[in-house]
Amino acid sequence: MLYIFLLRDHDGTCLEDNGPLHFETDLAAKDFGESMVRDILVGSEGRYVGWTLEVANGARVVCSLPFSG
Repeated sequence: MLYIFLLRDHDGTCLEDNGPLHFETDLAAKDFGESMVRDILVGSEGRYVGWTLEVANGARVVCSLPFSG
């Protein structure tokens, strides 16, 4: 299945989208999204308070991953 990854700021505005990328399952796409969040946060945790990474398969939102820090 094809997934896109939408980077949203604290207002919910989509700042960037990545994909589509192919994954076999929703869980695999979610795991990849979590690794993206971890990579983005390295060394700049405070900058992304309130941001999320939305993982979607077409119009279906699989999950919304919060940036903690």
